[in-house]
Amino acid sequence: MTALRQIFVCVSLITLMAALPLGFANATPKIDADTRAQLQLALREHITDNTSNDSYRYFDPDKGETRLFRLKHLHPVIFAKDGFFLMCADFRDAQNEDIILDYVLHRSSDGFRVEQILKGRRSFLMTVFERVF
Repeated sequence: MTALRQIFVCVSLITLMAALPLGFANATPKIDADTRAQLQLALREHITDNTSNDSYRYFDPDKGETRLFRLKHLHPVIFAKDGFFLMCADFRDAQNEDIILDYVLHRSSDGFRVEQILKGRRSFLMTVFERVF
């Protein structure tokens, strides 16, 4: 591949990667501070409820087994569309590898609850989330 073609491919990839989150962000309404706090609390409680001995239990449908992760941190960014919210958390697995879990939350009669959990598919999920909702 020529140097000019390599530069073109790199610039195209960077532009595409930058455009995905911006497209979703433009569709995202402003989330007030109280709602943000409630969402963060709901996700934190979900993770705490599924954690024992510092290990978060996650059923991995790709492997057909339950895996144990250690929470690193919750991402502060929250995407919203039509009453659904997309949030993310970083974990480490038993081999100390980074794992990203994406969570779709929705308001229920008693607050917010986790509707879906997906492992490491942030770009794909953002695209689906934007199209479906």
